[in-house]
Amino acid sequence: GARRDADELDKRSAAGDWAGLLQGMTLAIKDNIDTVGIETTSGSLFFKGRVPNSDATVVSRLKRAGAVIVGKSTLHEVAFGVRSHNNIIGQCRNPYDTDYIPGGSSGGSGVAVATGMADAALGTDTGGSVRIPAAICGITGLRPTVGRVSNSGCLPVSDLHDTIGPMARNAMDAARLFAVMAGYDDTDPTSREMPLE
Repeated sequence: GARRDADELDKRSAAGDWAGLLQGMTLAIKDNIDTVGIETTSGSLFFKGRVPNSDATVVSRLKRAGAVIVGKSTLHEVAFGVRSHNNIIGQCRNPYDTDYIPGGSSGGSGVAVATGMADAALGTDTGGSVRIPAAICGITGLRPTVGRVSNSGCLPVSDLHDTIGPMARNAMDAARLFAVMAGYDDTDPTSREMPLE
């Protein structure tokens, strides 16, 4: 798990080995993105107990760049709504005032970053689901162009419109995440080859 990954990074770092652009960055992964050995429910009772056998492409890329996955973040059920509410976890709350919502559908990712539970997080965005909680929680969120980041291993709202996006405390960390996440993936039919400028 996360402890083992962090210990391995510490050993590599002590030996002078650089793990990559995200070395030691802690990440929360939205619960509609596959993580090997960790339940991925999309916030739906229909998927409760589903444990993927492999990581989503973006999760594999982030791990190879030195990121440490510390947990899953809650979302609006099947990422279709703006309240970040589902029947497994219940209502996700705004980190600054629990009478309010954090935005959605990636509200749990916004809260994880805003409260310091993780340095950064992944969300998914069709019509604002990274951008809305980033704005409401006071962090940075980026919705990449469709096809720029692989959706392989993700349950999107729409294959043709959804995209996985980074959420972080600042634009520099979001840019580092995007640089690692972006790139062609032949397992995703919507993926496109575009150079990273």
